[in-house]
Amino acid sequence: MLVKFGITLEPTMPHEEVISLSKMADASRIEHVWICDTSPSPPFGDVFVTLAALAVNTKNVKLGSSICNPYTRNPALIAAATLSLDSLSKGRAILGLGSGSIDRLTSLGISQRNPVDTVKDAVNACRKLFNGEIVSVKSPGFQLQDIVLTQAGHNIPIYLGGSGPKMLGLAGELADGVLLTCSSDYLPTAIGYVQKGADKLGRDVDELDITNSLVISLSEDEIEAKGAAREIVLDLVAWGRPEALAASGIKRQEQDALRIAIDKKGPEAAVDLVTDKMVDALSASGPIEKCFVKCQDQIKKGVGHLIFCLPFGPDPEEAVQRICKELVPKLREKQGKA
Repeated sequence: MLVKFGITLEPTMPHEEVISLSKMADASRIEHVWICDTSPSPPFGDVFVTLAALAVNTKNVKLGSSICNPYTRNPALIAAATLSLDSLSKGRAILGLGSGSIDRLTSLGISQRNPVDTVKDAVNACRKLFNGEIVSVKSPGFQLQDIVLTQAGHNIPIYLGGSGPKMLGLAGELADGVLLTCSSDYLPTAIGYVQKGADKLGRDVDELDITNSLVISLSEDEIEAKGAAREIVLDLVAWGRPEALAASGIKRQEQDALRIAIDKKGPEAAVDLVTDKMVDALSASGPIEKCFVKCQDQIKKGVGHLIFCLPFGPDPEEAVQRICKELVPKLREKQGKA
């Protein structure tokens, strides 16, 4: 099976820029565009407003939310928005679900109660709502009482995002796809958790769309490329799972030092503590050939859908052009010869 490709965009950019980059991806036969859902944390805009803008400005790319959670948005609202998006885009919507970021939930006064059970209930509720069923659920994180949606009847894929064994196992049990954000070193472990969940219910893991979000910073100037990636890598190290970081040789003491620096001095000062080793482990940063090798390694380790994430490079628009017109064709050519 040929690997699919996508890009993830954040609604921190002006909508004109998000639309422009998405149209570029669409014209280059990139299969998916994913929009992050981290609102209402500033400076993020709304995921579904952004996806609606893309629905009317693109023709072929699948449009995914990455990722909604059932704490800040009731699953009935998520399902209604996704059904509307699917109608507007003529069947191109994908729903990405997960448990949400603890720090962002805390800022809203929301506790992340029983995340695995809550996400499982949300997946089942959304599927029933997509089918037009009347749904009542009393879940740890949300409630629904006799909800039915009029735009139902759409077969919308549901992907689960996660990093821990229980959530990834749940993805293997229930989801159409899994949204990973893993280093190459941790990928076999993460996919193994998905495999265990699939085995539990007798599913074939090859039927799942196993995605991985890869931070990419493409530039022939490797120093500039790594510099552009450091802010994103800071977030990945500071809030990543210690066991996942350990697979890449990043120690818990290094993670703790970054968190302390963020608390005391803010992210702008803490970014100076991000090492080249961290950037190399958690991103593809540098010339196109180096990024190609990192992508190939992830594909060999079981990724069936590679998603390129910000910053893209020191010049994001130029970098996305090169990803679409040089890197992805090179990867597709390699697959064709395999």
